[in-house]
Amino acid sequence: MAKLNSKGKSRDGYRYEVCRECGKEWNIARGQYIPPAGYLCPACTYGRKGARAYENNTEHGAGGRKRRS
Repeated sequence: MAKLNSKGKSRDGYRYEVCRECGKEWNIARGQYIPPAGYLCPACTYGRKGARAYENNTEHGAGGRKRRS
C-alpha cells in the first residue's frame, strides 16, 4: 500500500487520507473535513476515547463497573 501525504489524494474516483497516528491509508468521504493537524482514523480515535475514559475513571476512583452479588 503506497503512503500518501495528507492532501486528500484521489484515486479511481475515491478520496484517501493517511492517518497522522498509525500511518495507514483510509478511504474517506469526498466532503469530509480534515483538520489542519491531519486526519485521525476511526481506530485511533476509538483508542484515544477509550484511554481517556479509563484515565477519567481511575482518576475519580470509579475503577469500573461493579458486579452484583
